[in-house]
Amino acid sequence: MKLFCFLSIVGISAIYWEEFAADKLLDGWYEVDRIVSVQTTEWQELNQPQSLGYDTAKKMSGDFSIKYRHQGGADAARVVFHPYPHSAWTLSAETSLNFWVHVESGEALEAMELNLEIRDQSGQVAHAPLHQEASAAGNSWIRWERNLVDFQGARNLDFAALTEVSIVGQFPNDLVLRVDSMHFTLPEPDSRVIGVTSKSVKQRMDEARASREQRAQTIYADILADDEPAVFADLFSQFWAADNLDTANRALERVLVDDRDQADVELGFTYTWHLLATPWILRMYFTFGPGEGGTHNRLSGSNQSLLLELLWERTKGKNDIHWARNRNPWIMDGSENHDINGIVSNYLSSYIFKDHPDFKNRIYPNLGKGGGAGYWFHRDRGVHHRFYGPYGRADLSDGRDYRPVDHYEAWGKVIRDVITSRMHKGFFLEQASPGYMKHTLGFLQDLYEFDGCERMRTLIGEFFDVVWIQWAFESLHGQRGGAKTRDHTVLNVEGDSMYQMARFLMGGFLTDPDTYYWLPAATYELPELVWRVALDREGLGEFALIARTIGEEPADLPRQPGLERSLNLNTEHRMFRYTWITPHSIMGAQMDHPLAVHSHLSPVSRLYGINFSNHPDARIFPHGVRQTAEDDWEIVRRGGPMYRAVQHEYVLVSQQSRGFTQVNPDWFPTRSLAPIPIGVYFSPAIDSIVEKEGWIFAQSGSGFAAVRIVEGAYMAGDGIEDATSFTEYEAEQSLLEPLRTDSYQWNRDKTLAVANNAFAGLVMETSSIHRHEDLNAFIEDVLDARLELQKTVVPGWYTLVYQGTGDAPLIEFNLSNNKVPRVDGVSIDYEPHYLFDSPYLRSVYDSGRIKAQFGGSEQRFEF
Repeated sequence: MKLFCFLSIVGISAIYWEEFAADKLLDGWYEVDRIVSVQTTEWQELNQPQSLGYDTAKKMSGDFSIKYRHQGGADAARVVFHPYPHSAWTLSAETSLNFWVHVESGEALEAMELNLEIRDQSGQVAHAPLHQEASAAGNSWIRWERNLVDFQGARNLDFAALTEVSIVGQFPNDLVLRVDSMHFTLPEPDSRVIGVTSKSVKQRMDEARASREQRAQTIYADILADDEPAVFADLFSQFWAADNLDTANRALERVLVDDRDQADVELGFTYTWHLLATPWILRMYFTFGPGEGGTHNRLSGSNQSLLLELLWERTKGKNDIHWARNRNPWIMDGSENHDINGIVSNYLSSYIFKDHPDFKNRIYPNLGKGGGAGYWFHRDRGVHHRFYGPYGRADLSDGRDYRPVDHYEAWGKVIRDVITSRMHKGFFLEQASPGYMKHTLGFLQDLYEFDGCERMRTLIGEFFDVVWIQWAFESLHGQRGGAKTRDHTVLNVEGDSMYQMARFLMGGFLTDPDTYYWLPAATYELPELVWRVALDREGLGEFALIARTIGEEPADLPRQPGLERSLNLNTEHRMFRYTWITPHSIMGAQMDHPLAVHSHLSPVSRLYGINFSNHPDARIFPHGVRQTAEDDWEIVRRGGPMYRAVQHEYVLVSQQSRGFTQVNPDWFPTRSLAPIPIGVYFSPAIDSIVEKEGWIFAQSGSGFAAVRIVEGAYMAGDGIEDATSFTEYEAEQSLLEPLRTDSYQWNRDKTLAVANNAFAGLVMETSSIHRHEDLNAFIEDVLDARLELQKTVVPGWYTLVYQGTGDAPLIEFNLSNNKVPRVDGVSIDYEPHYLFDSPYLRSVYDSGRIKAQFGGSEQRFEF
């Protein structure tokens, strides 16, 4: 579906005009596809989807410049800058236009004819020559500044309604054009700055707020224009648009009545733990049901009744007041996203029912059998919906009758306890999961939107602030870096939940509106601190962020009755995430105590590695692989390996875990802990790769990386190559094992370097132009670094010793067993004093007090 549009928003074209001159101008990755386009001089869009983007390496200010690479076609073309998200800029004749420009071409620059044009909404044009300055500068940046009144033809312009700034000319086929920090400066005495490509945080926040309703209308119209929209998104959009409520109500009734058998299966109405069905019912009722003003009272009375009866049937079995009263805040029924779905659904449905005349006196089953009632993955052979699984073995019922108001109070306490506990000791179990965060945060968003309790809304709002602040520190242009859990192999940033949500919350559009149909209707706004952190990577500099995380269970067997489908994380978690953050790359991994007892989902689909800033898909990470042909390999979906790791700043050493302890709920399987073949993924978005002396070096933008799959001349037989018995191996009398330089093989498209041995060590080191002048200098430094395999008692098993470039410490990592790694002779402490530890984000563990600050913005939280 086509989302590209520019908004005409009446009455807000001058929304930004407060004091901006002292505020730093920052670049916004989420709007590049909106603020600039390429056209022929006849105003036809050029079909050059890869020609526009951003450049983090060649720039003059902020995090990137706007880059256009001409790809042939019409020689006469224009690069057009738009007043997104508004219809026009409101300026005056004395306003100046300022920007940096950089022109590259194999042809003589002086032969090019480049002009700058400004256009108003009536089509009047004024222009000024640009080619003279560009040719004089050669292959260098030039600063361009001119008052609008000095443009030729300016006297015919309506300066209060300018709609375009364009660079127009005869473009040679190899033209590369970069523009940076384009903005208008209004005349004194106010000297206000209006950003075009680079904007102040206040301008960006005001634009996002002012355009939000119009962007929502555009997204819902787009969903309705889709030939095959998702049912939940389509119905929600019909009621939001309100073009024909009779038609919308008939369409909803067909789903709830006429096509109910089909809906039971396809929409999950009979599976009470379906992640989409109950939230959709709640969103439909709260948004379009009874209420004052806005979008309320659009549902017919009969459809309101049908939705509420369906809601009752879906929630009555798992809305067990005895489980609410007896569970601790670290219990998760099914999985984290299902559990949050459950407790939010129980709470919000009780909130509706407690005051509704048809439901307020209904009695819940109150069996007291424990968590996860009905959570079951078996399907009925005849109608293909899931069986309702058996109840647990707990005996908690007191035999009394309880009504919705009682359940509302009980589940409200559960939610408050869950949120405050996480803010004391760590969140989430599904840490940074690209897929599941849309569910978990979406359900909590429903609390923020629909609960009438101001105390709950404030709590959820502050929780969101902390979640998004951590995301901002760990993200490069929307792509989350660092360690992840339950990452089911997302290679494209558009498949990442928080990237999608951030695009909209920061003023852009969703690229997957069907999945996130609920977001445009929401009201939560990102705090100023998130904007400053997310959009000023250069200002942040280099630093480490350490964050305690969760995933460990008590080492207790047998587990208590009622937990047959539940995780119980009620213990001190000896785990933390280490993330090294720079303007050019982010590298991170999770470190777990070797004796940690992992919960059911803690080891699932782990991911770690390196992200680069020049492209959101430019990444390097180890992953499980499978062979598809004699000379070809592919990534295994959900094959993120459980691993051991140690990291200090820009050096990371790791290995697929040789073994770990895991506790599973009684009714869940223990998956195989056998090793899987491992490869290192190198994204095609990386600029260049160089192989030398067993190392793989990469440059992407201004960031560098070195990767070494470390294998000795002889290794234990745990890989894709055969090995002789260690009892027959003959070696030199040295404590050091000779290193192989051919420890991997490439797949056909050279995106996977597959390790010969599943338990080979992996060394990753990053750098940038701030530490090394170019890739060659980095390569030389890495090749001079200390890298050893020290022998242990049995041939084929080693301790890896690495001391990286610069001031890197000596890291000792035992590849043979689960010995705790050491950094400069000091063993890793898996229980840091801080929940968050960095120059900008800090919280003492279990204090509930969190402080975040950067760029003049500060937020303090106390949970």
